[in-house]
Amino acid sequence: MQYYSALRGHADVIITRNKNDYKAALIPVYEPQEFLDLMTSNT
Repeated sequence: MQYYSALRGHADVIITRNKNDYKAALIPVYEPQEFLDLMTSNT
C-alpha cells in the first residue's frame, strides 16, 4: 500500500527498513542510514 501511495504521490524515493518488500519498485528504495549517507555525501 505504501508503494502505490508513493507512486501516486510522485515520491522520488522510498525509505524503509525492509528493502526486500520493494524488490520490483520503479523508484529508488533506501534504508534510513543509506539515505542519510547519500544526502550527507552530496553536500
